[in-house]
Amino acid sequence: MAGKRRGPTQADVFSRNLAEHAAHLRVLLELFQNARISLKGTKSFIGYPSATLLEQRVDRFGYSTAEEKIAALRNLKFPATLDALEIYLGMTGWLRQFVAYYAQIVEPLQHRKTELLRLCPSKGGQGRKMYTRKTTLTPTETEKEAFEFLQKSFDEPTFLTFFDRQRQLYIDIDRSKQWGFGIMVYHVKGDPGGNDFPWKSIQPVMFLSKLLNDAERNYWPTELEVAALVWTLRKTRHLVESCTKPAIVFTDHSATTSIVKQTTLSSSSTDKVNLRLVRTSHYVSTFDLDIRFRPGKQHIVPDALSRLMNKAAEERLGTSSDKGTLDEVFAFYVSLVELTESYRAKLVKAYNEDKHWSKIIGALRKHAESQKKEKEPEPPKNIQFRLIEGLVYYQELDGRRRLCIPKSLEKKVFELAHDDNHHCGFHRAYDAVTSNL
Repeated sequence: MAGKRRGPTQADVFSRNLAEHAAHLRVLLELFQNARISLKGTKSFIGYPSATLLEQRVDRFGYSTAEEKIAALRNLKFPATLDALEIYLGMTGWLRQFVAYYAQIVEPLQHRKTELLRLCPSKGGQGRKMYTRKTTLTPTETEKEAFEFLQKSFDEPTFLTFFDRQRQLYIDIDRSKQWGFGIMVYHVKGDPGGNDFPWKSIQPVMFLSKLLNDAERNYWPTELEVAALVWTLRKTRHLVESCTKPAIVFTDHSATTSIVKQTTLSSSSTDKVNLRLVRTSHYVSTFDLDIRFRPGKQHIVPDALSRLMNKAAEERLGTSSDKGTLDEVFAFYVSLVELTESYRAKLVKAYNEDKHWSKIIGALRKHAESQKKEKEPEPPKNIQFRLIEGLVYYQELDGRRRLCIPKSLEKKVFELAHDDNHHCGFHRAYDAVTSNL
C-alpha cells in the first residue's frame, strides 16, 4: 500500500499522477473491503489538491499542522491543574511525529503527571476525574523550561514530506543512556548518495523518540545501540519493507555494523554467547538494510535540550545543585589506575615517531604558544584533541577525555583488553577499549 497509515481512522495515499493514484486507491479499497472497514462519504477526499484531516493539513507536498491548531497551542499557558496537564500532553502527543526528541522534552511533565496520579485515591471513574480537576500545579523551573521549549517548537512547525518507496530512505539513530532514543526518518533532495548532507536538503518523514526503561538503563553500549535499532525497525517496518532500495541506517557505534554483517555470533564457550545480540542479528537480517557508521560528533543534541534533560535527571535523582545535602549517600569501591612512567615514556616516543600524531602535537603546541599572552586561554577551535603532560586526549562532546594510542602500540592495548582478560570476546573487548581510548 502506498502512502502512510496515520491511525485507525485515517489513511492518506500519495501518488505521482492520476493513473497511479487510481491504482493505489483500488488496492486500498480492496484492503478495506476485505477487512470490512467502511468509509464515511462526508469525511473522504478523492482527487483533492489539499485537505485537513484530523487537524493536520495534507497536500501534494506533505504533512503540516493546521494553522488553527498551532495558533491554539501557542496561546496556551502552563496547565493549572492535573486535568489540564493531561489534556495538554494529549494534544501535543498527537503531534509528536513533527517534534524531534519529543519524549525527552516532555519527560519532566510526564514525570510530574505520573507522580501525582500515583496519589489518586481512585483509579477510575468520577473519583479520578474529581481528583485531577482539584489537584493544582505549582511548576518547578525544569517543568517551566520543558513547557516553554515545547511551545517554541510550535513557533516554527516542521513540515513532513511524504514517504516515497521509489526514493532512498535514510534513518538516523541517536541513543544515550542519559536520555534515551532519538530517531529521524527522512529523504534527501535529489538523492545525492553519500553519508553527509546539508540540513537544508533533508526532508523529514517522521521523528521518533523514546525514554529508556529500567532494564534498558542497564545495557552496555553495544546492547543499547542495537536495542535502539530494533525499536526503530519495529516502528518503521511498513516503510523499510516497502522500499525498492535498501534503507540506509546511520549509527555512531561501529560495533553495530559488525553485528549486522556477521553471519554467526556463535561461540565455543557458552558463557560468552550474548543471546540478546544473537536475537538482534537474526531479527535485523530479515530486513534489507545498509547500516553505516557515522561519527557521533555529527549526532548533536541541541544545547538547550541537553541542559533541560540534565536538569530533569538531577531533579529525578534528587541531586540538583541547588540542594544543600543529598537524600542518600552512596559508597563504592574504587580502584585507582595510573600510567607507569615507563609506559608514559613509550607513548610520548611513539607520538613523536608517528607521522599522524606528530602533526597534531605540533598544532596543539603552536596553539598553546599563541595563547600564553592571553588572560583567558581558549581551547583550539575545530580541534577536539588536547595535549596534557605530553599525552594526547580526544575531547568528547560531553567533556569526557579519551587517551589516544599511536599505531605502533595498538597491538599491545588489544592484548591487554582481550588476551590478558580471559579472551572476553570482540564486543566486550571493544567496549572496554573504546570507553577510555
